Amino acid sequence: MMRGFIIFLTFALWVESSYALTVRTQDMQFVNYLVIGIKLYEKEHGGASPDKWSDLDSYFDGGVAQVAKYVQGKERYALLSPPISFSEPFEGELIIVSRRAFNDVSHYLERSGKLGLEIGPLGHYAVVRTQRGDIEQHWFTEDEMAKVYTSAGVPKVA
Repeated sequence: MMRGFIIFLTFALWVESSYALTVRTQDMQFVNYLVIGIKLYEKEHGGASPDKWSDLDSYFDGGVAQVAKYVQGKERYALLSPPISFSEPFEGELIIVSRRAFNDVSHYLERSGKLGLEIGPLGHYAVVRTQRGDIEQHWFTEDEMAKVYTSAGVPKVA
């Protein structure tokens, strides 16, 4: 009986001390997996970026199609070869980007224990190489994405 109370008390203190617990969406998780796959690919291929989706298949059980099955990843996201260099809103290279803007929904657990939803602005998930050479997941709003394409001098990916 005492053990159950201690576990409950520990959980209650954890919930009280945290502002929110954010749950990753399927798109967010998919792009995060791609970041890992690209890092591994570039490490094994002397820094070269993947040219096609199948270049990343060996890094995932069942290939990219398995990881992407809930978000229609190969249809919803474009793998850019070569990556697009841009200078706005920051300097980097665009490696993968969602083809169309969408509202991502964040699910979170409030301090009160209620489940909350937050609908974000229209935007695009992307995998970018920063000026430092790091591969990262990034969310671009529609305005930021327009700056990326304008600064790169290329049309929007469709």
